[in-house]
Amino acid sequence: MHWKPRNWMSIGVLLAGMTITGAAQVATTQVADTIYHADGTVATGTVLISWPAFTTSNGDSIPTGSTSAVIAAGGALSVQLIPNAGSTPIGSYYTAVFHLDDSSVSRQYWVVPVSLAAVTISAIESTVLPTTVAMQTVSKSYVDTAIAAAVTGHPLDSTPYVLKAGDTMTGPLVLPADPVSATQAADKNYVDESVAATSSGLGQKVSTLPSTTQVVVQPADTQLEVNDLNGVEYASQYVNGRENNGIANALAGPDCTNGCEVRAGSAN
Repeated sequence: MHWKPRNWMSIGVLLAGMTITGAAQVATTQVADTIYHADGTVATGTVLISWPAFTTSNGDSIPTGSTSAVIAAGGALSVQLIPNAGSTPIGSYYTAVFHLDDSSVSRQYWVVPVSLAAVTISAIESTVLPTTVAMQTVSKSYVDTAIAAAVTGHPLDSTPYVLKAGDTMTGPLVLPADPVSATQAADKNYVDESVAATSSGLGQKVSTLPSTTQVVVQPADTQLEVNDLNGVEYASQYVNGRENNGIANALAGPDCTNGCEVRAGSAN
């Protein structure tokens, strides 16, 4: 079967005014074309057209139905159909079954757009068959577009992936667990626990440059070597009694085993 558009006067069957909630009539699009046999001669016959229930892009609810159109003398076909392009559910098609005068039968799937001008069959024949058809075919253009979209990280129907080269997320990133290696991303829980541990440890540290008096709680069974500051020993800390020689005591003490600097005041 072969179709070739021609300028001709419309002869056809109207998909008569479906009424939606009252007398309001839904706008239709005219499908008009000339039908040929494979040998180039014009064909006559009948086209049986059926459709599932769908909701148009304008929100009109269309129930399941069917109609037929006569392929008149000269191969003329004309039928008015409610546009199903952009309808829901996705994948709503008109099924057109051609019964021609040479006893041949063929099937097509149509997606009809909103159009004030008549559209030809070649313009509405879908390149993607419904999911109910076992063998689906697509055009080269569809495949090329899908491959290009996959390469950029964004599939045809949505953009759920974050690009490796940089992208913007619209929601929070949830990690499966705290990091265990240096290059893994850290979650909030890991950071909070690390900060808490550091803060608790700082309370037991002596600041080398305290801004004010610093109170340090000395752990049990430990000795705070207050006289040992950067290898400098102060003799005053080693005086055991009146006129006791703090300098000699410091030099003889364990803190100066490997050598030290002893500083003394006038009383040492």
